[in-house]
Formats: sequence, C-alpha cells, structure tokens
Amino acid sequence: MTKTASNRISVKILLMERHFLYLPLYLAAFDFPEKNKLPFYGKVPSQYNVELKVLPSRNGNSDAAIFEALMDARLDSAYRQNDYMFCVCDPTVLIAKPDKNALMAASLISSSAFWAINHKRDNIRLVSDLSTFDKIICYGEKTTSNLIAQRIVKGSTDKLQEVRPRDEVSILNELGEGELVITPEVLEVANLLHAELGPGQKRCEIVLELSTTKEFSNVLTTAFFTRSEVLEKHPQLVSGLLTALQLALNAIQGAHEIVANCVKHNFRDVEFLENALEITRRSYVFPETIEIRKDRWQRACEFYYISHAVSKRDDKDSLTIQEEQNIECLYEKSVMDRELRRITREAISNAFSDRQDQYKEDIVSISKNWIYFFVFFVICIVAVTASLFKDNTTSKNKIIITVSWMLMVVLQFFLTKRFEKKIGNFLYNLSLLIIGVIWWASHEFFISKAVFFNTAHFIYFIPLDESISSYILAMVSIVATIITFAMKDVIFCKKRLT
Repeated sequence: MTKTASNRISVKILLMERHFLYLPLYLAAFDFPEKNKLPFYGKVPSQYNVELKVLPSRNGNSDAAIFEALMDARLDSAYRQNDYMFCVCDPTVLIAKPDKNALMAASLISSSAFWAINHKRDNIRLVSDLSTFDKIICYGEKTTSNLIAQRIVKGSTDKLQEVRPRDEVSILNELGEGELVITPEVLEVANLLHAELGPGQKRCEIVLELSTTKEFSNVLTTAFFTRSEVLEKHPQLVSGLLTALQLALNAIQGAHEIVANCVKHNFRDVEFLENALEITRRSYVFPETIEIRKDRWQRACEFYYISHAVSKRDDKDSLTIQEEQNIECLYEKSVMDRELRRITREAISNAFSDRQDQYKEDIVSISKNWIYFFVFFVICIVAVTASLFKDNTTSKNKIIITVSWMLMVVLQFFLTKRFEKKIGNFLYNLSLLIIGVIWWASHEFFISKAVFFNTAHFIYFIPLDESISSYILAMVSIVATIITFAMKDVIFCKKRLT
C-alpha cells in the first residue's frame, strides 16, 4: 500500500479520458470552498488521498485497458500501480474478460450517451439510416464507440475511420456530408451547434441522438468498478465514494449551481454549457441513483452480444439461453455481493438524507430573508403613513413623499437583486441599507429644502437640515465606495476560482 508524504493512503480512480460525461465523478471530486463544497463532499475518510487519473498510454486507451489495469493491480503489490483501486468504464468489459474479483459498485451513465454528428440530417430517423453515410468516424477497438459504429455498418469495416478519443471533435468542421462522427463529447457538440461560423463553414447538427433510440436507450453505459479486496479492506472508503457519487447525481438532477462551477473548473470552452446539460437531460444520460439496475445491465449485455454478432454480418435479434445465463451469473457475482449491496443502499439513503438537510437549510435561509423583508416593509409603511397623515403635509407633498419612497424601493431591487447570489446575504442586506440611507439624505438635501416642499420630509419625525444631509451623503458614499470595491473583488475572485 503506497502512502503520500503526509502519510495518507493514495487511491487512484482510473479513467479512459477526460470525458465531460464523467461529470458525476468530477463533481464528486470537486473542491470549491466558496460554496462549502468539499472533495467528495467530505464523505471520504481523511486518511485517503483520492485522485482521478487517466491511464497513461501511447496509443490511446480503451474500456478494456482500463478494466485490465484495475484487475491486474493488487493492494499488496510492490509495484507503483498498487493504488489503482477503482475505474470507470463500460460494464460489458466483464463479458469479454470475466473476473471473480470485479465488483460493479455504481452506475454513472444510464443510456448510450453518444451522438451522431454531421452537417445534414435529411431523412435520418432510425439507427439503420446512419448506414447511408460513406464513412463513420469512431474510436478504436474495444470501445463502446467502435461497437456502435460496427453495428451501424453491419460488418462493412472499410467504412470505419478509427481515431483517438476526443480527436473526432477537431475534425467535425472539416467533414463532408458523406461522413459521420459518433461522439460522446456533448460539451464540444454544444459548442459546435451554437458557435459562430467562419468563412465557408457549415453548421454541424445532431443527426441522431442514439440514447433516444430503441437500440440504445436505457442501457447501462458506464459503471464504477472496484475489486473485492478493496471492499474488504477499505469499506469506509468505498462507502464514502458511493455516497459522494450519489450526492453528485442529486446535484446534476436538481440542476444545482455547483454543477456549472465544476464544469468551468475542469473544462475549457464552456460558453454553451447550459445547452450541453440540456442535451444530457433530454437524452436521460445520468441515472437517478447509483444503483446498478438489473434491467439496464441486461440491456447493456444485449447490446453487446447483438452488436458483436451484427458486426460479423449475423442477423442476431435475441440472446441464447447460455448468454442469458451468463448475464445472470455475472450480475450475481459483480453486483449482488452482500456487503456491497449494504453499502450501496446506505450510500443512497445517506445522500438523500443530506439533500433533505440541505433543503431545510435553504428553507431557513429563505425564511430569514423573508423576515428581513417583512421588517423592512413594515418600517416603510409606518414611515410613509406617518408622513402622509401629518397635519401640515399638503397634497403635493404627499405625492412627492409617496413617489420618493416608491423610487427608492425600485432602485434597491434593480441595483442589488442581480448581485444577490454573487455577494451573499450579508453584503446584499447591507447594500439595501446603504441605498436607503443615501436616498433618505438625498431626498432631504434636494427636495425638502425647496420652498414648495419644505414639509415633504422623507421620515417626518426625523427631519434633516442641509448640513446634516450633506454630512450623511459624504460619509455613506465613502462607505458605499469601499464596499463596492470589496464586492467587485469578491466576484472577481469567484470567477478566477471557477
């Protein structure tokens, strides 16, 4: 077991590439103290140092390579890879290479999150329609992308053009109408769909969302793997990671603002992030819970067997009894481990309990804001009413007082509401107070001293003469300037952090 310099146990989670669709994992690992977001939500015990790691490879990685690296590692190994304890990959790697130590601990992607991209989408409605393209650009062998492409071309492998993961994005704008890209890079796709076009460029389009088709919907596409020895020796680590992943899924499903912060921290070119997230939502990419649902696992295996058969020009449309038995056996061994099931159930329960606690905190915060608003509203009503019903207040002065109060409230709303989330409750409430005091002093200085409005005091029982109004304006303006610069720095720092 390797340990870091601070005597913490090193833990690596292996990835094939830095795909945007690994968002639940990135969000779980995200450290953002400005929003009280701890790495893995503070659920992983402090003795562990967890790191996301792309497996080094000169020729590109595959799901099979990631899985093999995890299964080949051992906790008592003298080699450097003994801290490989988890990986993220296609679950059907288990069919190609069964391993009795493999455990599928969590579901991360619950539908085939791939999109067919080209410049023209005429008459493309079914997966079979994609075979009309002259060239299909996909990843290399032993990847989900390649398997999808082979299923499309039905054995005509000469129509495939294999590229390294993420390289397909760079050639999208160079494609002709006879070439098609199969990609999971939804963030890059969103950028291409909405970005400004250069001279002679054509707009890329989503020809088909594969996750919404009969063949590729409700398919367990990406799972979180570990080994049985890791669960046996580090159950608290596994529990903490699973709870964090469930909390991340909750945040994604609830469109929490921390999701955008995480993406901006981990990726470039996030101008059309909301469009990318919308694409994932309508494609049902991310599951509701981390649970490895049996129906989705069966769909994944069905996709695997049929796709391999079709790639060999075999018109297979159902599974054999032996294949079905193999699916059941693998699910029983890799998912139904008693200790893993217990930890998974507890992780889901704890994560949803935490979300309920967060809801309660939000309700308390909102309630406090409403209390502040109610107190402020009552003070305004009392002050305005007292001024309007004062004996020596003329009709003209009553109109001036009413209009002045209304303008102040409108000004407070428009100048501060847009910054409320950025500056926090304290600065927000303080800015309301400062605007109110400046308005009060300005009213007394510019209006009440006029001959025709000398009784139109903003607050009738606290009249201000010209010198006091001037002093208040000067002092409060200085304070407001200082706070404005402080707010600017706070907002700037937050942008730098994200």
